[in-house]
Amino acid sequence: MKCMKHKPGLADIVQSNGAALMTGPLTRLYAGSNSRKRLFTMSSSRESSFTQSSLHDTHTVPVTNNLLNQLIQLLSTNNDQQAYQLFLQIQRSSPSLLSCLPSTDYNTLINSVFYSKSRIGHSNPSRLSQSVQIYNIMLSHNIQPIFSTLCLAINIYGRLNQIDKVESTYLDIRTKGYNTCHPSVLRYMCQAYILSGNSPIAMMYFELLGRTHPNMAFKTLAHAYALKGDELGIISFLDHMDMAEYPLTSAILVSICKGYHQLRKYEAVFALINHFTLKCGKPMDFNLYRIMIQCRNDLKEYQTALNLIQEMRESTHIRLDTSILHEELVAFAGLRNTLKVWSIYRTIIPDSHLFVHARVCLARMVGPLHSQSTIFNLKKQLTANQVGLNRAFYDLLRGYTELGDVTSVKQIIYYFVDHNYDFSPSVYAQIVWAYIALGKRGGCIDGAWEYVKHMPLGNTWEDERMVWHGMVVCRLMFSPEKVDEVINVLKLKFPHVDTNDVIDLAHVRIDRGRSRFNDRWDAE
Repeated sequence: MKCMKHKPGLADIVQSNGAALMTGPLTRLYAGSNSRKRLFTMSSSRESSFTQSSLHDTHTVPVTNNLLNQLIQLLSTNNDQQAYQLFLQIQRSSPSLLSCLPSTDYNTLINSVFYSKSRIGHSNPSRLSQSVQIYNIMLSHNIQPIFSTLCLAINIYGRLNQIDKVESTYLDIRTKGYNTCHPSVLRYMCQAYILSGNSPIAMMYFELLGRTHPNMAFKTLAHAYALKGDELGIISFLDHMDMAEYPLTSAILVSICKGYHQLRKYEAVFALINHFTLKCGKPMDFNLYRIMIQCRNDLKEYQTALNLIQEMRESTHIRLDTSILHEELVAFAGLRNTLKVWSIYRTIIPDSHLFVHARVCLARMVGPLHSQSTIFNLKKQLTANQVGLNRAFYDLLRGYTELGDVTSVKQIIYYFVDHNYDFSPSVYAQIVWAYIALGKRGGCIDGAWEYVKHMPLGNTWEDERMVWHGMVVCRLMFSPEKVDEVINVLKLKFPHVDTNDVIDLAHVRIDRGRSRFNDRWDAE
């Protein structure tokens, strides 16, 4: 039997394996003084080597042309994290200086933020909006984007389901005389229309791309349906491949499996991979192993996941990367093997930020931190395992935020304050985001507004900006009829702030939160 045409079809295989279509305010945090120094900073002698983007030096540095040159140098040497932080610093302190940043460097920065998951460290949805922010800053300075930046803009806007901006960017490409039939343009236009639900137009771009780059065309279609989590689209795509007698490749299969992984149709993933490797005689490769391991971890089959990782280690043609180490950490965390977890953690963090799902598993393993005594016991465990306290506490903070464990989030922030840790004011926003996560689970979110409206006077807008951003998102998500109450208090406290911008940014955050782009997938 040839693998380029299967009887039964691939759609039948996944359907027969379970994938058929289914119809008090935290006064302690502010004790002592309203000064920003007392509230938010500590002595520089205390564990100042921590580099997380949300735990950084908050002092304002005068912006000079030397800093712009430094930014360009950082971009040219792939220091993504430092470059992004310096860009934000310049934007806050002297935004007009960014009008001198060349378009090629803007392109490098947007690419580094969007694609460099391990170095920038934010979740995939976060990097989408951060990339848009940089792109908008570039446009605000009347800097003309180069062709590759315009292609990336189509990709990003498509993922955000902003089809009007996709179309206007496509028009820019045509107006500037660039090639609208370039594979990157066709690929991202096809994907954008699939994500927006306009399959007929998407298929027009698919057909155009398929004339010169058939493998890219099929992979794009599979990836788009996977991003959308569209099972009907995936099955239609599999039928389309069968009718076209197009061979199933590993890259296309991985994209299909991502879709079923997202839909939690794990048996479909296993059936497709088994068909590919056993009936078609194709070898397992890195990406197939990774999706299998992710599914086994999701099913809490942790030992099976570890066995697959061991197979990878024993292979002569596969090298493990950070993403596999993250899955190994998840598996050992599920087995509550703390020695292994912290050992792997020490291996990961010098070169990578911890992915969101790994932070959550870490927090689950440690358990709730509902008193300072539990914090003390955790500190002893971290010290015994030679794990840096700053970094581990930050990763756990974000993990508890995702779990909606408000009490544990507060306890870690209490610890930061009591021990004079150096951290950005944006860390306080984690309390609000924890309430949002709790609300998504059906919990009570009233404490979010009680916390925000009792923040002390004397802070700057920059101190509280992220807290208010989270609060507006919270209101818009759960009780939009009450958002005016939040805005009115915000206006009284910070009359110079454009609240329309605050609301617009909140809507962007909510839209990107609906993105189905899994943090465990590579950006494409």
